[in-house]
Amino acid sequence: MTTIRDAQSSLTAWYGDLAAATGGRTYTSSGCQWVWLPARNRLHLMFPDKPVASSIKPGLAEGVRLGARDIYAWVNASVRPGVLEDFGFRAGPPLMWTHGLLRPTPSGKLSEFNVSISSTVPGARGADVDELDVANGAWPVRHVLAVDSSGQPVGRGFARRGPSGLVTLHNLAVASDVRRRGVGTAMVRRLLSEFPPADESADGASEGQESTNGSAGLQVVAAGGPLAQPFLRSLGLQPLGVGRQLRLTLKDAAPKS
Repeated sequence: MTTIRDAQSSLTAWYGDLAAATGGRTYTSSGCQWVWLPARNRLHLMFPDKPVASSIKPGLAEGVRLGARDIYAWVNASVRPGVLEDFGFRAGPPLMWTHGLLRPTPSGKLSEFNVSISSTVPGARGADVDELDVANGAWPVRHVLAVDSSGQPVGRGFARRGPSGLVTLHNLAVASDVRRRGVGTAMVRRLLSEFPPADESADGASEGQESTNGSAGLQVVAAGGPLAQPFLRSLGLQPLGVGRQLRLTLKDAAPKS
């Protein structure tokens, strides 16, 4: 059974892959794990169990040295964020986890759009281009692209498969003028087709350890804010739990001594 900790570990691994693909790095400070993403000048603090000032302050200092402009803290709902707020972090939208067993099925053909696995995006620039390297085959990540009849991108997203077989969806986006026309669903189906279910011997499950692959499909996890929930539910994903996302811009930082 997929747990919140599984979901948190998968998100941490995703950011770790992004860091490795874009020249970033991960580091720790007294038990806190940080991921530096230079393509966007962002630093992420990943699910600290007991954040205290003595562990947050050196991590932030290293982020400043690296050039971070925005710092995000991902926190389990059971963790009190008070010490983070003391440093200037402000709460963002709730992090709503969903999960479910999804069967890889043919995405079908959309008359107006083409959906394919791609490591390029026409017209992309800057960080969007840099981050596409995570789907170049060196990491367990795939990138999907949807284009309209003129070849213009209208949707994209990533999926990552961990060692246990758990598949996580990331950065799914569809242009506002083509939503509710099947593009998002087709992209997810195309991504899942890249990760066929494996038997327990292939994904490393052992006696007493439940496989995250079922005979009928793949265990899938996705996180999003409230606005993403209707789409995620339409895929067949169900609520798993709620976490917190906090954000700090360095001009707002006021760490206590």
